Amino acid sequence: MKLIRRAEIISFKELLQEYPSYMSNANRLLPLGELMAKRWTDEDLIKRENLSPASVNKHLTAIHAMFAYGLVNEKVSANPASMVKVINASGGTTRDRSFTDDQASKILASI
Repeated sequence: MKLIRRAEIISFKELLQEYPSYMSNANRLLPLGELMAKRWTDEDLIKRENLSPASVNKHLTAIHAMFAYGLVNEKVSANPASMVKVINASGGTTRDRSFTDDQASKILASI
């Protein structure tokens, strides 16, 4: 079995971000590599929008859950998807939800 690393999960996430949101049945049957190569030459695929951030997150969540299950059941030694950030609706990565020192000082001063 091939070892899957975090870099490969990130590459997959980047591929998903370029994946067309809708395809003809003929294109759906293509292997992923062929489909992504065709993405920039096929008129039908060029005009299609990419998957939404929510769809990309759904796929990443499934991969994370699969590796988490393997980790709990001692099938894998690590979860390479655990440190891959999901994307938010604006297309960026999720932001840190903690307060800065300045924000925390202002909050505590107001109490």
